[in-house]
Amino acid sequence: MIKAFLFDYDGVITKGVDNEWVAGRLSRNLGVPIEAASLWMKEIWPGFLRGTIAEDQIWGQIEEKYGSPITESQKDVWFVWKELEPIPEMIELVRSLKNDGYIVGVLSNVFSVTQEVIMAHGGYDAFDFAVTSCDVGFRKPEPDIFHAALRRLESIKPEEVIFLDDREANVTAAEKLGLQSIYVANQDAAIRDIKVLLAAQDSSAKR
Repeated sequence: MIKAFLFDYDGVITKGVDNEWVAGRLSRNLGVPIEAASLWMKEIWPGFLRGTIAEDQIWGQIEEKYGSPITESQKDVWFVWKELEPIPEMIELVRSLKNDGYIVGVLSNVFSVTQEVIMAHGGYDAFDFAVTSCDVGFRKPEPDIFHAALRRLESIKPEEVIFLDDREANVTAAEKLGLQSIYVANQDAAIRDIKVLLAAQDSSAKR
């Protein structure tokens, strides 16, 4: 029986942003080739997602590669709220699931600077909790971040949880741990898939 849902944030609750946007902004701000900016960001990406590297350390590393001081305006590369704002239909779905008695959480890979923007604007407010890579020190598809989310669900078993993500590697990782999953190609389809699953569960319970 389904008892809980775990939603990825970017690309599931939101329309989604491409991480290359950050590299593109860095390329424009510093006047360096996109290939160089992408390589620099790729090198710091894992540590920043896990929260093991602070933003000032990132800029220190990039500045060293750039070879010149980087101004505050040049550091304006991170996502802003209009790129991170939830899709209303998805928030409506979350609230509907909670009203029906399901526990609903966020399980997201996110930078600390991005999470600050999301939290400042109430992006996680509709959920019961949020487990994020920068807080727990692990990132999807690593098993430990899924275990961290399952601990928040206490006595609920993995097979009683539906996990939604727009990255196949994360969906596969969740399934290996016993969670049910939905690959989100688009939000409309995800909403339909959830309704179908819950309707099938209700029908089975009535037999």
